Amino acid sequence: MAKRRTLAGSTLRVYVALLKAGRPLGVREVQRIVGFKSPSTAMYHLNRLVDMGYAVKSGDGYEASVKSEEGVLSLFEWVGSLIVPRVLFYA
Repeated sequence: MAKRRTLAGSTLRVYVALLKAGRPLGVREVQRIVGFKSPSTAMYHLNRLVDMGYAVKSGDGYEASVKSEEGVLSLFEWVGSLIVPRVLFYA
């Protein structure tokens, strides 16, 4: 049985950082923004995002690519530069 890869935990935090930046980020920038102790940890999560199709590597760094609404991200909505839960609008 194939292992299902989901966007969660630190990989999700890296993806949100890429989305918020709105521009390509380097490995060390991601390390500082997310708070990783090592650039290799940031590189691991960036490569995971590339493998999953959530990011692309460009000449300037890594950039988020917006996928169709899947998984946990379908539960959130952009309001300006903030990501808020969709259920907030129903409250």
